Amino acid sequence: MNIWILTSQFPPTVIGGIARYVENAAAMFARAGHQVTIVAADTREDESILPSGARLIRFRPRGHLLEPGDQTNRTPSHPAFPYTIMSHWPALSYEMADRVAALVRRDGVRPDVIECQEYGALPYYLIQRRLVEDHPLRDVPVVVHLQSPDFALTRANQEPRYRFPAYWVERMEKFCLLAADGLLASSHFMTREIGRELPELAGQITVIPLPYA
Repeated sequence: MNIWILTSQFPPTVIGGIARYVENAAAMFARAGHQVTIVAADTREDESILPSGARLIRFRPRGHLLEPGDQTNRTPSHPAFPYTIMSHWPALSYEMADRVAALVRRDGVRPDVIECQEYGALPYYLIQRRLVEDHPLRDVPVVVHLQSPDFALTRANQEPRYRFPAYWVERMEKFCLLAADGLLASSHFMTREIGRELPELAGQITVIPLPYA
């Protein structure tokens, strides 16, 4: 099976959390004989083969071309457009959708399944564009893996949930969960937490505990 994993974090730039899960899951799939490609937002652009045999494609988000506080040029002539008019997470999701489509066109190979985190609504634009466009990944299932959505974290931390842009990121995360082709979680605790916000997902989340060596 050809598996693609999309992530906003990967070692060594980020060590724990989502990054550690993706590194371990990709190695597990690759060693089981699957073709695995990781597409990761990072601080550099490169492509390599990991010791497990998984392919790692890192990209530096174009939003990084913006200087801190530089929102003066919002026209298409700016090298970071359209990220001059988007906040971090929507911009990263938009670029991830573009990157994976370009990868299919470049290599002429499509994955059998795509796995992506829900945190930050990373698969938002990929899922949306598959639904409304003649997209090269239109009929490739997108499985969303519940790591810890921002809307659950803000509730647990008792943070204001009405502030922008976090308010819209939470709405985008919920769309990802409702529109995904499949949902995975590593614990029943997570499914209960999600169920408090989205009761319509009751019974639709597959729980697969993380393996430990």
